[in-house]
Amino acid sequence: MKHTTVALSVVASVICVLLLMFLQPDVFKIAFGSPVAILRLLTIATPLMITGLAVHVSLTTGRILIAGEGIYAAGGLTVALVGTSLPNTPLGLWIGLAAAFAIGSCFGFLISWLREVNGVHEVISGLLINYVLQLLTRFLASGPLRDPASDAPHTRELLWTLPLMTTDADVNVGLVLGCILLAAYIYVLHKTTIGRYFRSLGTTDGVANVAGLNPVRTRMMIMAGAAGLIGLAGAISIGSAGPFRRFPADFYGSGVGFDGLVVGLLAGPSAWLLIPSTFLMGCISHLSDALSLATSLPRQVGSLVGALVFLTAAFFRYRKQPRT
Repeated sequence: MKHTTVALSVVASVICVLLLMFLQPDVFKIAFGSPVAILRLLTIATPLMITGLAVHVSLTTGRILIAGEGIYAAGGLTVALVGTSLPNTPLGLWIGLAAAFAIGSCFGFLISWLREVNGVHEVISGLLINYVLQLLTRFLASGPLRDPASDAPHTRELLWTLPLMTTDADVNVGLVLGCILLAAYIYVLHKTTIGRYFRSLGTTDGVANVAGLNPVRTRMMIMAGAAGLIGLAGAISIGSAGPFRRFPADFYGSGVGFDGLVVGLLAGPSAWLLIPSTFLMGCISHLSDALSLATSLPRQVGSLVGALVFLTAAFFRYRKQPRT
């Protein structure tokens, strides 16, 4: 069944949640005990929604975008660099968002070009790009682009941030943008002819050829656009009025790129399932923060749960594919 992965993941998560409620009831008071806590969940879910959407777009064409973590960091550093270069106007922030999308698109195009033209699998090139971007962004944030007025390794602070939707939390217009992108993608993928052509790229190039679409060129364009969305998600995180507003050297370890990979895998062939998948991973991350505050357990416990969900999703998605 095509929804087996999400169903099993939800059941397993509910069991874990019930066990956690029994052992640590204070965790849920911290995570869901106030409207501000709920709004915090929406803040966490915003970049997960966009990165999960990007991964799902690439999966639809038969390719997997595994370089999300590095591209996410590159987008964040880009908006920090551009935004602080034009500090006296909010135009710098919006130009930074566009530049972050462009930077992500370049890396997505490179990954797809290596696969389609040179036969380098996107998992290999994606993992390597993750490592390169991890080291590069860390070096730049702690070296050439470091804030000279601070001892901590991070860039200068953005003076302009994305408009907030409420004064009680850090929920900004990025959430609205993510919802618009997701709604448009669901409609195009499931309700239009072009969406049917895109889905055909994941199985055979015949339908796309009949429609007059060049499969190689189309996949490269789609992968570039998907990676651009991940760069945009990183820029939205840095451009928020919350804990960032500047790019820290350890931003690569935020894990949003890998969590977005889980969101896309969980959704399977249905774009509609991106919605529960996003909130599932958002709740895991949110509960991890609450668990760390309520107990002495590290936040990485939630990362372990996310990794188990990822293995489950990957198993059910690829278990029927023939060995080559």
